[in-house]
Amino acid sequence: MLAYIYRTLVHYRIQAASLLLGLFAIHMGTCMGLFSLEQTRVSVTQDIAQYSRDVYDILVKPNETGQNTIRADDRDYMEPNYVCKNYDGDSGISIETWREIQSIPGVELAAPIAALGFFTNSIDSVQIKRPAGQSLRLGLDFFTSDGYKEYKIGESTIVSIASLPNLKVPEVAISSIDTNNGFSMRSNSERLFLYFELPHIYNFLVAIDPESEAKLVGLSDALQKGRYLSPGPVPVEKISFGAKITTNAYQIPLLINELTPIPLSVKITEEKLDLPPDLIDSIRLLRTQKTEKDLLLKKNIDERLLQLPATTKATKEIELTKYLRAFQTTGIEIDPQWIISTTSQGL
Repeated sequence: MLAYIYRTLVHYRIQAASLLLGLFAIHMGTCMGLFSLEQTRVSVTQDIAQYSRDVYDILVKPNETGQNTIRADDRDYMEPNYVCKNYDGDSGISIETWREIQSIPGVELAAPIAALGFFTNSIDSVQIKRPAGQSLRLGLDFFTSDGYKEYKIGESTIVSIASLPNLKVPEVAISSIDTNNGFSMRSNSERLFLYFELPHIYNFLVAIDPESEAKLVGLSDALQKGRYLSPGPVPVEKISFGAKITTNAYQIPLLINELTPIPLSVKITEEKLDLPPDLIDSIRLLRTQKTEKDLLLKKNIDERLLQLPATTKATKEIELTKYLRAFQTTGIEIDPQWIISTTSQGL
């Protein structure tokens, strides 16, 4: 066998030599390429470590704020780009201390930032419009996402609507209303308007010195519309509650990042119901009689409406992220054809 291989190589010596040279060249090229790639990676890593710079060179915090710090050179440093707030009401530094920091030799810029806390939008809502006279059951499930996994928010909201002839206001049965997802309804001769409150949207609000922040990160140049924050007193508007109560409403200017997504979606399950005659009679009896048994009758009607088999069932998943904005109330209207529109009014 070895003799045969030897004779073959001798006979095809030119081809064999070319093959060996080609394999050697490929091997050397691969090794040199990997070596060059590693050298480039090391060089880039060293350059970043040597020349990179956080927005803040040093972040000053009150002595009593002991959280969100890292230990280095026997000192506690605040993590880069991390806003911290004590919730005991005593955190923060004074204006005088800020001015003192500004006067320290070598301090190029002192930009104060104060975490004011989380604030919710006003009541955002989904409004589902349906033709009057329908008996139906709606189930709503809200979801959020961290970009990797989806999470359900709270419990399902299930509402059954029983519409009867000559009954101006439909009978409503509500089950598993989450404390964060309120429900209300109104109707006319043509439409049912069903309002479901969205889960609370929390917006993180911080206070800054406009001039310092503009120099630090160019915040004033990032403005797309509106005007930049300016010094001066905050405008105050008088607001009255009733005839005798008047208070001051401070019009605090805000800079809002409109590109920040609010990850929220809803899954709506709609079922059409066919009410049996005895259930219709029970609803009419509930509306006409006022007896001590009303609560038991109402409970029985609600249980039947929520458990009644559906004649048809449809499910729709709607991504709400593109309709929601921080600090802005949004009403999302869904018509019978599932066409979506928005308003600036919530519940």
